[in-house]
Amino acid sequence: MGNDIAVTASLVLPYSVEGIEGFVYAKNIKDGLWGLPGGKIDPFENDVTAVLREVWEETGLNAKVVGFLGLRDFISARGSSICNRTYSGEVVGGKLEILRPEEISALDIFSIEQVRQLNEAGKLRPYLANLDPAECYLRGEVYPLSVVKSF
Repeated sequence: MGNDIAVTASLVLPYSVEGIEGFVYAKNIKDGLWGLPGGKIDPFENDVTAVLREVWEETGLNAKVVGFLGLRDFISARGSSICNRTYSGEVVGGKLEILRPEEISALDIFSIEQVRQLNEAGKLRPYLANLDPAECYLRGEVYPLSVVKSF
């Protein structure tokens, strides 16, 4: 463990299928916990490119980024320092399916109440990166993309 900070991006992605409305969450094989789709930003990759790549790789969905939900700094369960850049998005195509079975064991659509229950049960990745952004989205605390200058 060093002083390195991992920079990640994630996407709050509202989704509706067969009468079920909520947000897309992926269950990670490494820790068995649910989280918003997203991941590490590769060197020389901007946030939007990274988050759209991660969403597609993890969920099979093509999305677009429509708003900025903020920066969230926290320490992961493994003791790593994380700076998470969180965005809101919209689905523009694709099919909800696991494309990385070595990384993702399940995908689901959860209401905010279900996400809160996962958090209370200890089945959600860190609150700051996986529940707080969805709650901010629902409260309308979404910033225009123009506040982020790295695009």
